[in-house]
Amino acid sequence: MALLNGNIWTGNKEYPHAQAIACVDDMITHVGSNSDVLSLLDTHKDSQTHILDAQGKFVIPGFIDSHIHFIMGGQRLSSVQLSDAQTRNEFIQRIKDFAAVQPRGKWILGGDWDHTLWPQEERELPTRAWIDQVTPDNPVWINRKEGHMFLANTLALQQAGYADFSTIPDVEGGTVVRDGNGQPTGLFKDNAMNIVYPHVPQATQDEDDQAIEAATQYCFENGVTSIHHLTEPPSRNRAGVGDDISTFESAHKRGRLKIRAYVAAPIENWEILRNRLALPGAWRGDKRLRLGAIKGYVDGSLGSHTAWFFDPYVDTPNYAGEMVNSENDLYRWIKGIDTAGMQVFIHAIGDRANHTALNIYERVQRENGRKDRRWRIEHAQHVASADFHRFRELGVIASVQPYHAIDDGRWAESILGTQRCKNAYAFRSFQNAGVRMAFGSDWFVAPPVPLLGIHAAVVRQTLSTGNDTKLNNVFVPEQCVSVQQALYSYTLGAAYSVHEECIKGSIAVGKLADFAILDHDLFMVRKEFIEHVKVEKTVLGGKLVYEGQPHQRVVHCGIGTCYTCS
Repeated sequence: MALLNGNIWTGNKEYPHAQAIACVDDMITHVGSNSDVLSLLDTHKDSQTHILDAQGKFVIPGFIDSHIHFIMGGQRLSSVQLSDAQTRNEFIQRIKDFAAVQPRGKWILGGDWDHTLWPQEERELPTRAWIDQVTPDNPVWINRKEGHMFLANTLALQQAGYADFSTIPDVEGGTVVRDGNGQPTGLFKDNAMNIVYPHVPQATQDEDDQAIEAATQYCFENGVTSIHHLTEPPSRNRAGVGDDISTFESAHKRGRLKIRAYVAAPIENWEILRNRLALPGAWRGDKRLRLGAIKGYVDGSLGSHTAWFFDPYVDTPNYAGEMVNSENDLYRWIKGIDTAGMQVFIHAIGDRANHTALNIYERVQRENGRKDRRWRIEHAQHVASADFHRFRELGVIASVQPYHAIDDGRWAESILGTQRCKNAYAFRSFQNAGVRMAFGSDWFVAPPVPLLGIHAAVVRQTLSTGNDTKLNNVFVPEQCVSVQQALYSYTLGAAYSVHEECIKGSIAVGKLADFAILDHDLFMVRKEFIEHVKVEKTVLGGKLVYEGQPHQRVVHCGIGTCYTCS
């Protein structure tokens, strides 16, 4: 492939801009001017050469989503859609309508509801009593959008083996929500979700393939060429698969995996992966699929009130969240993983959870010695002021999801207070402290659309809140970052976070020919317009994998000479 007439942002400090790219097979062989690449075409062009005219459009390295639940996201595309339900009645009606067209006995999964969108007087958590009458023939196991709280109907609890619901036990590191009589309402948080999860039926290989293909197409449409897939714990894994690595490997061997993936196994199973990779000639991956990372949890989520803080929540003054795993278990696991030479990703939301993760990393580094680990903390949403420099000193990468800032920012102050929110989703504080960042989406929780993530990081204007009529707010504006920083964190920063900066993340000779063409220059448009920029084409390995239709502009970019808007 040869790309000509591009407005190319290479991602390289030495030569940040170019006009043209030449590729052989799946690798970039030349980056430079049109005349440079045209001279190469004079001597090397053949019948199989694809000439791509960028027509002056903005060309960037392929986006890398550094935190995604890929297969679950693909499944969600065909599940009941509750994320934008605006009222309690709409929530119930959508479940009723979806159940009406499902086979008897089929589990209803997904959902991604968000009760903070509902009118204030309805803003309570749902219960099984709401949905039992509209789902008499289908077990229901649906989640709040962040995936740390699920709702089961009565049939699902019965299929989980409970005829007498009063016998459902409490679970350490989780919550069984109960009514005034001590009966479970159907809501389960964090580790308590393990009560129902093991009883959700396995998905078939065809269903897995369909989920991967749907997710891949969705990502290609948004310029994403690589993903870092984070597997859920085995006890509460997505319906149908206890081993996402096997699912990805199977798809890859059968030619069904089109996107590039780095797959992290759950920390509870780290020894299984260690033993496998220790075998003579063990396969660790290739350009399409890589293994070698482990993901674990310190705490839960902000939306479920299970993120772990030093101080209590404003609206629950006797409760500050909780750990999902004990500090001793996390230390033991992380030290073993590090000794085995594998990479560690640790989920931490609250300030105390982040502090604890850093303490464990520091202890393991002291005991095992310094090396190029590239430890990550996933989310790193709320960080104590004294801990930003510890990220840098320990070489810990902040794997963050900017879209959460504009989503959770609608209501975070109401449960944390204004002062604590100053260090919430603190991208600028990380940058100022010299901490490397990798941006991602956390899809299925948030859309895998990097342009929305860049807009969120640069502008931080909160999403509209359902029935609220007030104008959107800018959430902690002092934590905004530049377009340059946001774009870097979705490309070269994300590649660096998994030791792939030598083959991905920038447009350079010797790297994979993965790039996207946008309809606007991100450095030229008004910042407020970034969310309206569209991906026109996506290239992976020198092959066109997505080509969209020209988009009708509904918002003007603010450039008088813009080729699209003028």
